[in-house]
Amino acid sequence: AQGWAAYANMYAALLIMALACSGLISALFLIRDRLLAWQQGAMKW
Repeated sequence: AQGWAAYANMYAALLIMALACSGLISALFLIRDRLLAWQQGAMKW
């Protein structure tokens, strides 16, 4: 049973890392889009 628990913990850690990475990338893209939109707005003026 101990081996199964270790596998469960490993998969949970991998899942958390994958979610954290995807969330971080999504946040970076959102920030980049906001900055690009702000620059376009500034250039129009």
